[in-house]
Amino acid sequence: MTTKSSYLRLVAGRPCLVAGDAILAPIYSETFADGMHRRNALMAAAGIHVFTLIVRGLREGDYHTTPFWTGLDAYGDETGRDDGLSLHDQASAILDAQPDARFVLRWSSKVPAAWAEERPDDLQVADGPPRRESSYASQAAAEGRAAMARRIVAYVEKQAWADRVLGYLLYAQDEGTLHLVNEESMFDRSPVMRAAFRAFLAEAYGDDNGLQRAWGDPAVGLADVQAPTQTEWVRDRSKGQHWPDPGATRRYRDYFLCVRKQLQMQRRMELAAVRDAASRPVFAATDAFKQAMFGWLLRDAFQAAGDGMHWRNNLLGSGSVDVGSMLDMPELDALVTPADYSARSIGFGWEPEGIGDSMVLRGKTIFIEDDARSWVAQDAATQGAWRDPGEARAGLLRNAAVAASRGFIPFWMNIGSKQYEDPALRGVIEELVPVQQRLFGRPHGHTEHAIAMIIDDTSPLEEDFTSGYQNLAVLRQRVDHLALTGLPYRVYLLTDLERDDFPVFRAYLLPNLFRLDPERLELIRARLMRNGSVVIFGPATGVSDGHHLSAEPAQALFGMPMELVEREVARRVMVRPAPELPGLAAAMTYGDSHVYGPILQPVVNALPDSVIELGRCSSWYGYNGPGLCLRSCGHGASGNGLAGVRAAGDCALVFSMAVPLPAAVLRALAILGGCNPWSALGDVVAADAHMVAVHSAAGGQRQIRLPEAMRVVDAVSGVELDSACRTVDIALESPDTRILLTDHP
Repeated sequence: MTTKSSYLRLVAGRPCLVAGDAILAPIYSETFADGMHRRNALMAAAGIHVFTLIVRGLREGDYHTTPFWTGLDAYGDETGRDDGLSLHDQASAILDAQPDARFVLRWSSKVPAAWAEERPDDLQVADGPPRRESSYASQAAAEGRAAMARRIVAYVEKQAWADRVLGYLLYAQDEGTLHLVNEESMFDRSPVMRAAFRAFLAEAYGDDNGLQRAWGDPAVGLADVQAPTQTEWVRDRSKGQHWPDPGATRRYRDYFLCVRKQLQMQRRMELAAVRDAASRPVFAATDAFKQAMFGWLLRDAFQAAGDGMHWRNNLLGSGSVDVGSMLDMPELDALVTPADYSARSIGFGWEPEGIGDSMVLRGKTIFIEDDARSWVAQDAATQGAWRDPGEARAGLLRNAAVAASRGFIPFWMNIGSKQYEDPALRGVIEELVPVQQRLFGRPHGHTEHAIAMIIDDTSPLEEDFTSGYQNLAVLRQRVDHLALTGLPYRVYLLTDLERDDFPVFRAYLLPNLFRLDPERLELIRARLMRNGSVVIFGPATGVSDGHHLSAEPAQALFGMPMELVEREVARRVMVRPAPELPGLAAAMTYGDSHVYGPILQPVVNALPDSVIELGRCSSWYGYNGPGLCLRSCGHGASGNGLAGVRAAGDCALVFSMAVPLPAAVLRALAILGGCNPWSALGDVVAADAHMVAVHSAAGGQRQIRLPEAMRVVDAVSGVELDSACRTVDIALESPDTRILLTDHP
């Protein structure tokens, strides 16, 4: 494992919290001040042994600041604190209730109000007054957070319970996206960001001549260049299409890459401070790198107050692109993020906001806030809240199963409510404590029988910087369809393919591969186009080689004539049953009314014999051709009925002119690639080499299919269902989650 912590390490392939030889699960995090000690004691009585301690602000209204950093060059600690909310108060109350308790510490790090008043040039600003939050380019803010982190760790290590602390969760000031971007503008024009941008350009281009050539602007100079404005962006994107010519957006792309550099600096300094200050091998995690949320219409989702599909890309504006090297930072042991707020209720899949599978690939992990609200107290109307104990049980079992199957670590979390004081909800927790202990004490192993969605997290740099296409192709694709195929899935970064240890799957989905240069083409051929796999690509695949818009990269990949039409259009595809879509029972239409272009389309009546039309595109008057195509390479996909061993170059390539692809189509294509059809279409399936779980809002009979004969034990009851079987028949309530543990007989 690449982490340096002895408390967070791999055990039988699974990232685990460990104390000595004991694997620790589950975890509880109480954040609501009123009655927190009472609820911690109740959860201890339910069987919890690991608790989160929170470095709380001196006033509840100043939650995101701490007594450890109070102003400009002003630091402190909790000595003399008497409000009952100190770290020592929290730890003591928990130890009274659970003498064997272990702790994880968390804090946020908004700059103190006094600091902000003294350093206005270091605050995020667009066209209005400076905000309360510091700029990512503020070296002084990064140094302040690092100094605060060192003081927190040093203070903790003086406490009698210090050796019970396993690690630290660093929430920074913004949970991974800039407040400025979420509320006002994609562009921070603070003095410190302006200086950082000029330094970035000087390093990239050397002098004025180099900058002028790169930007195609003879008037620009390094001494007075400015970050873009929101007004300029809106004006410039109105002149082109969703995928503009790469040369037309160089100024904007350079700004975003500059912010990326500042993001890495901010997170790395704070994480390193924890590592440097700790005398023991604790772990450090941060809340960031939310690539699974590409296309996140955040203001729409939380406030119903956004710009819809034309909203700015908040991850791009926050520098959260091309983050693979940041995940590799030795100071970073784990991510910690909420679960996707749009997909928490019954019947949905469950996904961390952070890029968890890429972390597990690196021998690291992600902690997920399992914090769905409930029918109890004031949270009943919150989106996704459990409406009764049955929903809570089915949902919390689903969450545990998804996390266990993918090497993640969930923790039950209470925000702003007294819900865990409710006996019915606590009864669900008491039932699930031994289930989590059983799940997270088992080996973790890879299964090929899953769909890997591979995100190019540099792709927003190739767009007009709006969120609409990414919303369809990544977020809505994952939530509405990928999670409901009846098969498990994973989410990785495109740059993960460069790793020698990237796992083999039987189905791959690449929804946003816009830039396709020779190096990327070779990488895809070497890593994905082999062993009878099915590789599915979205619209605009290869629309650019990084320098110019063209259909040529797509032609090279798909081996069929393609053309690029300088128009923008909404897309629909009518797909029909075919032998290449096993199990697809009826024709269906998919697509969306969002408009994007230019249009990459196969040339009508020019498909080679190796290409099959699976669906017809309905997009605009000037095109009457295929919208879903499959090309067999070599012996083709594993499930195509042809005999022969599949090796390098044997695969099927699929091109779709519309997104998101329906769950039924994804399922059929995955089965064509040789994936085991674990459960029924519409079910959420979590599976690895040692378990399978099925979650559904719909009750009824299910037949669970396993890739090979296995011994099967019910994870809740502990009852053996079969000593060696390939199928298991179960009955689901509505809603329900069943978790089966599997071992070789």
